Amino acid sequence: TSCVLQKIDVELMERQQQQQHTQSHQRDHHSTLQPIEEQKEQEHNREENKSKTVSTPIIPLTPLHEVAKRANVDQLLSLLSLKNHDSDMDDIDIRAGEDNMTPLHYAANAPNTATSMDDNATVTAAAKCIYTLLVQGHANPCILDSRNRPPYFLSTNESIRNAFRKARAELGEDMWDWTEGAKVGPPLSEEDVIRKKEKAAEKKRRQRQRQKERKAKEQAEKKEAEQLAREEEEKKNQEEDARRVRAGLKPKQASGRQSGETPCDFCQKGCKRKSQMFSRLNFYYCSADCVKKHQRELTAAAAAARFSKK
Repeated sequence: TSCVLQKIDVELMERQQQQQHTQSHQRDHHSTLQPIEEQKEQEHNREENKSKTVSTPIIPLTPLHEVAKRANVDQLLSLLSLKNHDSDMDDIDIRAGEDNMTPLHYAANAPNTATSMDDNATVTAAAKCIYTLLVQGHANPCILDSRNRPPYFLSTNESIRNAFRKARAELGEDMWDWTEGAKVGPPLSEEDVIRKKEKAAEKKRRQRQRQKERKAKEQAEKKEAEQLAREEEEKKNQEEDARRVRAGLKPKQASGRQSGETPCDFCQKGCKRKSQMFSRLNFYYCSADCVKKHQRELTAAAAAARFSKK
């Protein structure tokens, strides 16, 4: 009986331990689930905020934005004249479009987007629009778009940047924070433009003068080289003729030298291939007969020379 009671007590103790282990495991599982649920809730809130941000409506472009985007100077002047007569129209600095840009932004960016005109015409028209917006419309060049860019940063052409600088010189330094806010380069007056053009023209004139002098020098050097080559060729021909005279041969004819054929040193008959000619004593002959005839003449001349010495 005592053994049976001991077994019962052991079983009860084991059951109690199992229950305690199960309860502690449930508590741990609950404590781990709670931060996971909190993280899910935070992620859900972030997604909601993101969807609210994405769904922010885009402000449509005004007519002033449209004409600045197309770099249409005439329509821009018409809209600015209406603005001067209607005090309620004040959209010169309104930010619109996907990047929240002002009309001045669109005018500065026009050469990069316009396709209806050639590049030079687009740049010229865009520069006029920028100058008109700044000087006549008093557009603010310090306003940033959604990418934190002032209008001057969208200028990819020197003419466009010069339009900002000309307007800065026209309006004065007190009109806007040109350097820190608008990031515009130093002012450019009409006198500066004229001096710059004169300097560029003078540079081109000097370049043309240098090219002209270099060409004249090259031509003179070429003529001198040709003259030296002719003198060298003439000297060579004279030496060859003197050698031929000493060998009892006639001087080569000029026609034979210029024809491209190799003349026979004895009879002056032209041969197309020098490899087919007979060679003797550094002379070339068209046939064996010419070789023998020249040999007889040389022998006779040598005998006559010996006889005259006696």
